Amino acid sequence: MKKYDYQRSIRLNDKVKQSLEKICEVYRVNESDYIRNSLEKNLIIDMQSNGLKPTFSSFLQTA
Repeated sequence: MKKYDYQRSIRLNDKVKQSLEKICEVYRVNESDYIRNSLEKNLIIDMQSNGLKPTFSSFLQTA
């Protein structure tokens, strides 16, 4: 298991929570991994659309 040094908590309504549980069950992934990957994907898109270069490395980034 990879250890991360930063933690942020979020609140989800029940319908979003249930949807997250369903999709993670379908893909057989951990909920925190799904959230982390989704966040990275959106950060990359938002930063690039604003002319910013992401300062983190991710498997989602293209070379």
